[in-house]
Amino acid sequence: MGFNSVPAMDAKKDSVAFACGKGNPECAGEGNPVPHDILTREAFENAIASVAATGGSTNAVLHLLAIAREAGIDLQIDDFQTVSERTPLLADLKPSGRFVAADMHRAGGVRLLARRLLHGKHLHPAAMTITGLSLKAESEERH
Repeated sequence: MGFNSVPAMDAKKDSVAFACGKGNPECAGEGNPVPHDILTREAFENAIASVAATGGSTNAVLHLLAIAREAGIDLQIDDFQTVSERTPLLADLKPSGRFVAADMHRAGGVRLLARRLLHGKHLHPAAMTITGLSLKAESEERH
């Protein structure tokens, strides 16, 4: 969580890219989550809420519908409206918003966004992430 939001020219980008590459073999190991474990209805609703909370892209609708279809998850276009209506706008990002993704990263990034959405009960906290941790656990501050 938070790796993809590091701005391209940030000094941490190289170490984040290295950590992502290092983690890939671990993700494929015995006992680790597989796509079927992660791509659940709850995970898709969390993704929709995250997109809505950031003033997200209409491309997310197309991509999430396509991924859900491939994963065998019943996700319909009306689900985007349902989830969006109950989700507050927390990060008013461009292209139609006032801020850019680098601003959100500096403010606390995806981890902060997830914590705020979880606090407001807008996400499913038990949904598993690629790390094998729940979304709630993954969103907690790391020291």
